[in-house]
Amino acid sequence: MRFRSDRALVDYQTVKQRYRYDYRRLATALAERPGGQLTEAGLGAALAGPEAFPWAVLAGGGISDWELSQVVCEVYGLPFLPVDRAQPDPALVAELMAAGIGPFLRRTGLVPLAKNGSLLAVAMPALVPAEILDELQRVTGLIPAPVVGTVQTNERWLEEHVPGEAPFPAPPEAEAKDPPAALPRAADGGAGQELRRPPQAHGPRGQEQ
Repeated sequence: MRFRSDRALVDYQTVKQRYRYDYRRLATALAERPGGQLTEAGLGAALAGPEAFPWAVLAGGGISDWELSQVVCEVYGLPFLPVDRAQPDPALVAELMAAGIGPFLRRTGLVPLAKNGSLLAVAMPALVPAEILDELQRVTGLIPAPVVGTVQTNERWLEEHVPGEAPFPAPPEAEAKDPPAALPRAADGGAGQELRRPPQAHGPRGQEQ
């Protein structure tokens, strides 16, 4: 099947403004949770470290996988649909694997759920930045329609269904940067911040693909 679609590339520009997803805005919301155990210093360190933000936050403790996804749903108004409930379309998965999309899924933690015309429904591991969805559109020619999954359910599904290295390993050569002095307030929306692209893979083990 031909995955590239010039029409999809054009159509995607009309909906691209919806994809304002970034880790800094999520970090701000987490820091401002009433009774939350996550500090601005800890969240800033998670933003600056080599791991993608959701994995770093969970590794630091103070919030569960499901709670993290709940905050993403509240901040962005997205539906919650974990992979263990969504039942990804096996034909779609096979199609994407045949097209060589498997390494991209392993690197980003995204799980494909269903395709409807030029729309591709994907479960995010809590959240991925807008540039990851842009890249998904480029490599598939389909318009991403993201829903909120969880880090752990996505990881388990990818380990079972997508061949390759262990998901989300942190590149050993990556060096953590100094955390920002302060996070932007929620009233600012976290907008206008240039984000570092996540590493080629995420998590605590293995080598970069």
